[in-house]
Amino acid sequence: MAQEIPQSLADFLSDVDFTFVGVGIENDAQKLFDDYGLHVSNWVDLRGLAAGRLNDAELYHAGLVRLAGDVLGMNFQKPKSVTLSDWDANWLSDDQILYAWVDAFVSFEIGRYLNAGVFCLVELAVPFKM
Repeated sequence: MAQEIPQSLADFLSDVDFTFVGVGIENDAQKLFDDYGLHVSNWVDLRGLAAGRLNDAELYHAGLVRLAGDVLGMNFQKPKSVTLSDWDANWLSDDQILYAWVDAFVSFEIGRYLNAGVFCLVELAVPFKM
């Protein structure tokens, strides 16, 4: 694990000109704050965004694979062996790095398609426990 967080990363995450997207991203943002003191200024959970834009309440409970199918018409699999692997290890395996890359790319594409930048849930979210 890194001993020091680069200031450029802290600046990037806190920059209000960027919107970070994902499934369950509020938990990721909270973990970054709790563990490293990093603040993510703008984030959007893709489940709520997709549910609203596609008028499908079931998407509030969807995972990334389902969202990719419903929003982008894209099919992919997330191997359980990687999903359940040790993500707190000091070094990630090549499979974990690929998994994270695909997760980030698909999340970005869904967010871009749904225009997440104009729909920031931070204002509606329960504030982080500081």
